Amino acid sequence: APLAFCYHSPLRAFMSKARDSEMVFKAFGVLFLSALSCFGQAAVEPDLVDVFWRLGDGKLVPLERQGTGTMHGKAGFGSMKVTAQLPGAKSPVRFRAGEQLDFVVRSSLLAAVDPATIYALWALDAKKNMRELAMMTGSASLFHGATTKVGSALDKNLPVEFSKYGESSIKLATKPLAPGEYAVGRSGSQVVFCFGVDK
Repeated sequence: APLAFCYHSPLRAFMSKARDSEMVFKAFGVLFLSALSCFGQAAVEPDLVDVFWRLGDGKLVPLERQGTGTMHGKAGFGSMKVTAQLPGAKSPVRFRAGEQLDFVVRSSLLAAVDPATIYALWALDAKKNMRELAMMTGSASLFHGATTKVGSALDKNLPVEFSKYGESSIKLATKPLAPGEYAVGRSGSQVVFCFGVDK
């Protein structure tokens, strides 16, 4: 029996070391996979500057791109209104009311200016076969002179929270939006990115 114990002791020691080594390799494997997972969670950013996307579950969802080149002006007694007319009464891109809507845009001005001065979310006026984005209003009177409103003064800009996203992009987080038609874009640009919200 003593001889048998001496004969098997080295084998047991070897097997114990082998099990310890296997545990070490498994531990290194778990750490390696965790590191890869962290690298894989890097922010996915748009490729092009000033092109807006909806950000959902870490993925970029395209929006409807429309030009604002078609302008329409209305003039009445002492008043004027200029709108950009977008074709179609509704955007083909639809989201649900109550959804958390975040948008992301790559910006070349990330560190230079306040993003709230160059990017905006607008409510659109839906018509029979088009959507209208107010660009300018004006009024005049004999006693108060002429008044012109553009940009945020039109009260069409909606509240947005801005934050840095990734290395070169900006995220726009909205409050819950009511059913309707909307556009997001750069102020003064001839391109906007549209979507609609349903009940």
